[in-house]
Amino acid sequence: MKPFLKLMSLEPAAGADAPPVFRITSTSLDRHRDRVLAIKAAGEEFRSPVLWNHDDWNPAIGVARCYREGDQWLMTPAFDGACEKSRTVAAKVKAGTLDQCSIRFNPLQEPIPNAEGGFDYPLVEVLEVSIVNIGANPDAVRLRSAKSGGSPSTPDGAEGGLLKQMARRMEHLQAQLKRLLKALGEDEEEASLDDPEKADPDDEDDDDPEKADPDDEDDDPEKADPDDEDDDDPEKADPDDEDDDDPEKADPDDEDDDDDDPEKADLDDEDDEPLSQLEAKVLRVRLVKRGGFTPAQAKALSHGDLRRMVALLCPA
Repeated sequence: MKPFLKLMSLEPAAGADAPPVFRITSTSLDRHRDRVLAIKAAGEEFRSPVLWNHDDWNPAIGVARCYREGDQWLMTPAFDGACEKSRTVAAKVKAGTLDQCSIRFNPLQEPIPNAEGGFDYPLVEVLEVSIVNIGANPDAVRLRSAKSGGSPSTPDGAEGGLLKQMARRMEHLQAQLKRLLKALGEDEEEASLDDPEKADPDDEDDDDPEKADPDDEDDDPEKADPDDEDDDDPEKADPDDEDDDDPEKADPDDEDDDDDDPEKADLDDEDDEPLSQLEAKVLRVRLVKRGGFTPAQAKALSHGDLRRMVALLCPA
């Protein structure tokens, strides 16, 4: 289903010579269980060197224009063709063999451990964008070819005709479904108006005094519960109630129950029980997110202190 939706989200391209457009990252969990939540940029776009597979030992093979489109960051690479590597990567991207990318970044804020075992990076600076065989983020893929001018465009590659057919088929099915639902709604409304016998049977019960709720008869003062009279008669009060207020008649055994009751044992022993690695990480993340702790401070707490701080700062 996801590949189908991804195909349906492809936007038309300007032709075979139009440069490709990649999504460079997303807030989804990557294959290392990490997330990039925001990218620092002076405006709506910035430039970045394009490398092959993060190989910074060799010169860049081009430059990327990275820009924001809605809530996602995209990039259009321009390969310089000045070396064999640049020409090879450009040709494979154009052919559709290479359709994934990856970013190298510098964290600008301290990463926060997440519940999945990785880290969330609140803000990062992109250092370079690489064309790769397999990227860490499954969303960092080629989306389309760039739009050129204002001329009409068609989807690039062999999938253009398929997309057009799928789009037309979906529109046709949606139109049929709307007409069917409208017709069903009108038929039901007409049937309910023409057939008085299908009126709501509950309406008849409201006007029929013989079908009144028998429970309403309980409001008759003559049928009041005779036991209620005992509540107002002080002479009929339960003699056992007098013992509850007499401190001299209190059960002397109650004094010893507190000492022998195992349920009232010191609860601190439970707080000091060791946590699993996953439970400890989840509690530390809560302290960092809601209690203002740094990861180092949260990690320095014992398991008992960790439980108590979470209970105080992060009540359920």
